[in-house]
Amino acid sequence: MDATGRQVFSSGVLDAAGGLPQGSRVFHQVFADQGGNVLVRHEIWRVQKIISDSRIPSRGSRLEQFRLPKSVVLVGLRLLWRDVPAEFSAWVLQQSANRVPVQTILEQTVGL
Repeated sequence: MDATGRQVFSSGVLDAAGGLPQGSRVFHQVFADQGGNVLVRHEIWRVQKIISDSRIPSRGSRLEQFRLPKSVVLVGLRLLWRDVPAEFSAWVLQQSANRVPVQTILEQTVGL
């Protein structure tokens, strides 16, 4: 937030359907098949490689950096947890991802 209380940056705010905007920071593994295609339907028998792994280890930490506008004076942080990715739950449950519970693990506000 800037000094007037206006939000000037956000990342990972869930949309009305429970999905995440493109570019959100997500802590998870991304798997691919033999052709390098990302697998989102938990098709473990097709996994040939891990494209990325940004998970936070148990009892561990992870350093993330964000470029914020110079006008920022207050930063709010929320770390959310959902048991399964929105795309997977929508496919399996044939319903909107916002029906899978999202839990807040950490919430903090810091003045700059």
